Amino acid sequence: MLFTVAVLACHGLAFVALQLGFQRGSALATAGVSTLAMNALPIAAGTLVFAEAVPGGASGALRVLAFAAVVGGAALLARPEAQPVSAARAASTSASVL
Repeated sequence: MLFTVAVLACHGLAFVALQLGFQRGSALATAGVSTLAMNALPIAAGTLVFAEAVPGGASGALRVLAFAAVVGGAALLARPEAQPVSAARAASTSASVL
């Protein structure tokens, strides 16, 4: 019973954090971080909790490559968006006038 309450509380907090991320931040950055949290963390945690070794050969290489692709894709989505050149110039011009 106590575990169920803890899981539901964590799920509710995660939902609130995700919604705040979408409202206050960039949608792509929020999607990247949520993808990392929902895919890479359980994979890594499962490997550690169950003491699962990476298999040898092509199967192990594909597993490591897939994990790296998840982490890399999330990192690319979470990077800051570049400002258009005209907006950057307008910002620097208005700052120099002040």
